[in-house]
Amino acid sequence: MPGLAFRDFPGCVSAGGTLEETIERGHDALAAHVELTIEHDEPVPEPSPIDEIDEHGDGEVVLKTLVRVDLPGRTVRLSITMDEALAKAVDRTAAAEGVTRSGFLAEAARRLLREPAGAWADPTDPAGARLSSRGASPRSSRRSA
Repeated sequence: MPGLAFRDFPGCVSAGGTLEETIERGHDALAAHVELTIEHDEPVPEPSPIDEIDEHGDGEVVLKTLVRVDLPGRTVRLSITMDEALAKAVDRTAAAEGVTRSGFLAEAARRLLREPAGAWADPTDPAGARLSSRGASPRSSRRSA
């Protein structure tokens, strides 16, 4: 079973049945580790240069790679269009969870962005569109003649 360790984040590890699965889980593990580091007001270390990573450890080194992690940036204000019933459901759920609408939508986006490529495909679309237009307003989906 392949394993993955992050030199710059001691204790952040991943494992999987295949190398691909291990790397995929590694992305999730690193993102969660960085998120907790930031929540605890600890500094996020700069990545070590790949050529300085020591190949000696407890296991055989099969691959050395850099893994991208998106650090939170400044907050931006957005204006979006959404079905009214969906907006009400978002507001009810956000209130029940004790978060704002913006916080709820941001967390939903984070979770969906962690999904593997193609996971959002609309199974009813023969062209395999990545997203359906079910949430779009009627005006935005009409075409002018």
